[in-house]
Amino acid sequence: MVADLGKAFNLDDARGRLVVDRSHYIGPKVMDTERRIEYPCLAHQLASEQIVLDSLAEEMRILYVAITRARERVVLVGSTDLTRVQQERVAWRTCGGPLPALTLATARCPLDWLLPAIGAQPDGNVRWPGDEVDTGDGAPLFEVQVHDADAIRAWTTPDQQLRASNESLRTAALAGPLSADEPRACEDPAVASVFKRVRHVYPPASITAVPAVMAASEMKRRFDVLAEPDDRAGLVAGATTRGLKPRFVEPDGLTGGTVRGTATHLVLQHLDMTEPLDAGGIRTQIDAMVRAGLLAPPEGDVVDVEAIEWFFTTSLGRRLRRVGARIRREVMVVWRLPLAEYDPALRGIDERDVILIRGIIDAMLPGERAWEIVDYKSDEIPVEQVPARSQGYRRQLEIYARAAATIWRKPIERRWLVFLTPRRIVDV
Repeated sequence: MVADLGKAFNLDDARGRLVVDRSHYIGPKVMDTERRIEYPCLAHQLASEQIVLDSLAEEMRILYVAITRARERVVLVGSTDLTRVQQERVAWRTCGGPLPALTLATARCPLDWLLPAIGAQPDGNVRWPGDEVDTGDGAPLFEVQVHDADAIRAWTTPDQQLRASNESLRTAALAGPLSADEPRACEDPAVASVFKRVRHVYPPASITAVPAVMAASEMKRRFDVLAEPDDRAGLVAGATTRGLKPRFVEPDGLTGGTVRGTATHLVLQHLDMTEPLDAGGIRTQIDAMVRAGLLAPPEGDVVDVEAIEWFFTTSLGRRLRRVGARIRREVMVVWRLPLAEYDPALRGIDERDVILIRGIIDAMLPGERAWEIVDYKSDEIPVEQVPARSQGYRRQLEIYARAAATIWRKPIERRWLVFLTPRRIVDV
């Protein structure tokens, strides 16, 4: 049985203020602010029409599958104006061949296709309401039956059958004993086989809740949700996470810790280390990045120029400058983490069940026999908190080091955390 054939198709995707046809058009409506009206532009109309055609094609595919799966007989049920049945019969009686493309493209429910298709059938293929019943051997391909609202309201379940059904439901709800004629599952091998499949427990069910891909910083966050300032600036217990507003909404409000950290990392990524790196030289390069579109003007303003200047006066900063073009910056790594390192209680089917850890190493300092990795932190913390915060980042740096050593086949000799605000460098 295929029901609800008189229900209208859902074409809401073609009616919005902004419609998108993935192949061709992005169609916004035109807003006339003076007259306070809106109307579709040409792109909106083209995209809307294409979305409707694509939706109708999908609805027709679904209808085809539903109708053609029946082995012997399919019952098609739909609600419409009763006078329409006779109208469609008369209108399409002389129509032969496929339905016109306009009829297919303007349908708004499955009956808009089915009634014309049935009405166009040759005589003898359809038994309409009021036709004489053919007592011969041949049966019509379609039989159309019409029921008005009063007839449908008279369709009720017999009282005796209804009482028996209610009694069975009541017994089941109270977990009472089954009736004598009720079959027992254990006595039927087929039923027992069904129960066995239903009760089957997927062996690696414990790992289905584990993410397949995870950021390296999330390994630490599993155990300390609120202590990752670079990723969760301003988050406190009980607060709601709302995220950053787009630049075009609040271009002058980009002063949060996350924005400051992102802007600082961008500057350190693109900084030309062959140029003077005093405060004036750094500011000149930041202004050039703003003009080039690498930074928004508010982002350039929140970068701590003095902290960057301090870093390049340290021994590690001077070594980075000496390496010059050989330094690798913003290196993306993807690494396989065994499940047991994420949670010792997890067990996969084989060694291929792993978690892909992804991350970005801020800088890699090459050496003759080994490499060093550098991770910049813009946490606004006092000097006294640096040791504890460094321990919190240790796991992240360990993962970076193992991934880099595996990918480049060179050992990682040092792992540096550079805390810019408190002016401290820690070897973890």
